[in-house]
Amino acid sequence: MAALLSQMGFIVLVPDHTDGSASRARSCPSPIYYESFFHTKERPHRARQLLHRVKDIRDTFEWTKSLNAGNLPDHPELSKFANSLDLSSGYVAAGHSFGGGTSIACGITDDQCTGVIALDPWVVCVLDNDLFERPSSTPILSITADQGASKGGYWRKNCSHVTRYVNENEGKMVLMEGANHFDVCDLSLYLRDNLYFPAHDSLIRSFLNDLDWLATSTPPPTPPPAFLRHHPPF
Repeated sequence: MAALLSQMGFIVLVPDHTDGSASRARSCPSPIYYESFFHTKERPHRARQLLHRVKDIRDTFEWTKSLNAGNLPDHPELSKFANSLDLSSGYVAAGHSFGGGTSIACGITDDQCTGVIALDPWVVCVLDNDLFERPSSTPILSITADQGASKGGYWRKNCSHVTRYVNENEGKMVLMEGANHFDVCDLSLYLRDNLYFPAHDSLIRSFLNDLDWLATSTPPPTPPPAFLRHHPPF
């Protein structure tokens, strides 16, 4: 998605979170999954991380303002971007799962966030910070996997919170038939056994157009080369 949007002429920032938060981390001899903490240490830890991640996104946008103003003396190689970026419309936050929840939290708490694209978002952390109790007028597009919405009480409850929030804010929610949680993200482009959903591209393009974020070009929604499918970068 990031590559597609950049080809369309949008400024796309893909920051790492400074607390190292992720749904999983590589370790020897095997990956570490946060699911091992479910319903015990998991929720309060992720609730704290959410607020840190929102600050990361705000700081990233402030950094972009400095970039546009030419105020990054330690990075002279970036001077070519000075006075070349249109930041007047704020930013659209986008993410998958925990990143989707982070994006929703940005839309609720940051006036500079003018749109949210949430890909099968995990919002328990948003709920635990009482953010759903705050009013928000930020437009939102939520793309949800129907297999996730129908399987398991924990995830069904998560999806019900997403549905309620989107409906209360007159957002748009799309259910991707036949998709699971990892199909509704960039990761599906790399996993050899997963499906590719080109409908993502048209949905996201239409949402941005409705926000008057007009693309300067319209590259075709093509899947990645076979090499990337069979050599995932993790």
